[in-house]
Amino acid sequence: MSTLEDEKYGQTIFAFCDMCYVVIDAEKEKYYKCLSCKDFVVCVNCLSLTKTKHSVGHKFSCKKGLPSRLLWIQKNMGITCDRCFSRDFSGRRYRCTKCGDYDVCEKCFPHVSLCHQLKLVPNIIKARLNHKLMVRRAVAALSNPDSPFYGQPFEVVIDWPINATRRLINQREQEEEEQQQQQQTQRKKQEKKENSFIFDDILRLQEQMKELEINNKSNKKFIVKNEHETEDYLRNKRLEDFQRRQNLLKDIDLTNR
Repeated sequence: MSTLEDEKYGQTIFAFCDMCYVVIDAEKEKYYKCLSCKDFVVCVNCLSLTKTKHSVGHKFSCKKGLPSRLLWIQKNMGITCDRCFSRDFSGRRYRCTKCGDYDVCEKCFPHVSLCHQLKLVPNIIKARLNHKLMVRRAVAALSNPDSPFYGQPFEVVIDWPINATRRLINQREQEEEEQQQQQQTQRKKQEKKENSFIFDDILRLQEQMKELEINNKSNKKFIVKNEHETEDYLRNKRLEDFQRRQNLLKDIDLTNR
């Protein structure tokens, strides 16, 4: 039976050994990951071979189970149990083949009425991750001269020929490139939008500076005008005082005579 038809395919996360290509249940079985390489994993049996068949000085870390950042994968996101009404419940999910929309969790499964014909439903996220992993494993196993499956027309675990697996990988790579291009386009639009806001702010600031300049010039003119008027007023005042004193002196002279 193909691994794709195995019940575990949609219920657990797989890994595979990069030396013997055996499939590993990453949630229940131990495996070892190279701390220097980006994605190099070996099983327990191949760990001793890394000393001679892998890069010298590379250290391996023992792994088992999902890391804390991936624990959300265990949940059935967006699904509610129709018996206990738990939402996004963890564990296995069962669906009735007769009813249109009847799902129950693993805890409620033994207590459901016999009128329902329940079938185990794969975890969609796990199934997609495993599908991608198994395709990558098939290409590596069939194309690597050191692989025990090298030269075979079909990959024995998933029963796929190498051409089909390569087409799937190319298709996945094209989809990823399209997604990256879409993200870049959205990022550029966002940057353009932000730049337009900045440009508008600069124009607004320039207008404000011009207004401030105009106000400063008018204020200077007003101040200069006031200064001129003040000087004229003081000059006239001094002249009036001088004339008044002159007149007063004349009056005194006339009186003395």
